[in-house]
Amino acid sequence: VAVVMAGLMPAQAQTPNPSIDDALVLLASQSFSDVESGIDKLASSGSDRAEAILRAMSEDRLLVAPDKSLVIKNGDHFVAAATGKALDAKPDGLKAVRVNNKVRRTTSTALGTITLMSPDRAQRMRAADSVFKSRDAEVLPNLEKAMAVEKDPQILARFAQARAAIVLDGNAPDAEKLAAVAVIADRGDEDARAVLADLQKQSPAVSAAITKALSSIDDHLAFWHAVQSVYYGISLGSVLLLAAIGLAITF
Repeated sequence: VAVVMAGLMPAQAQTPNPSIDDALVLLASQSFSDVESGIDKLASSGSDRAEAILRAMSEDRLLVAPDKSLVIKNGDHFVAAATGKALDAKPDGLKAVRVNNKVRRTTSTALGTITLMSPDRAQRMRAADSVFKSRDAEVLPNLEKAMAVEKDPQILARFAQARAAIVLDGNAPDAEKLAAVAVIADRGDEDARAVLADLQKQSPAVSAAITKALSSIDDHLAFWHAVQSVYYGISLGSVLLLAAIGLAITF
């Protein structure tokens, strides 16, 4: 039995993931709608290859070989998209995966979805900040899914801020926008100020709330700049004092 199992194990290890294989076939298609479907399948596959493939696609590094296999260009090297295994030589006849503006948006949204749900805390934090700055409404459904399962309070707060930025940039009722302004204002940093300043053209009530929030953020930033100046001044004074003491001892 052990011998039989040993003989079977390599075959099992090499069995392709049907979910990702189907996605890669669609990505190699000449049809934009097929490519979009492939992106969606890949993003929901759970494969550890999904992010690398989608990122390569977003950077125009995902190529199709004549046999319809997909290859990723990494500088002067090439790897098989499905496995990440390095290729000995550049395959002949490579062509870029077909993209248009809609496909690019779908790719960006899919990448956002993957990173928002990443097991890597730092990556989720970066994804939240990226959505906060981009205010991409297409990411909202996936952002809300990520919020529903997020356990880290700091990241959940960043997700909420990203959602607020999207809401404020959209066509939500004033009540929702006013709540969004409050969430962004609580962030209190330069990025929050930039988002609010960029979205001041609102209804009178929301514009007034944004103006008040900007004033509050400016006061907050001014305070911390003053604290930093005092700290740096004390630090520099300490260094000079120690230098003076050292010279006095020396001479």
